[in-house]
Amino acid sequence: MPIKLIASDLDGTLVDHNNFIPVDNLNAIEDINKKNINFAICTRKNLCYYKGYL
Repeated sequence: MPIKLIASDLDGTLVDHNNFIPVDNLNAIEDINKKNINFAICTRKNLCYYKGYL
């Protein structure tokens, strides 16, 4: 069965301690998109908290 969705937490997983997404993580997301796999962000914080970072 093919992978249809990959979900990732933000804090300490996708985003580093400075609230930046490292280049390696961006490249991984790009690879996921090229394979037509959906990518979802999971966090307990609301979008307003991250609005300046996205």
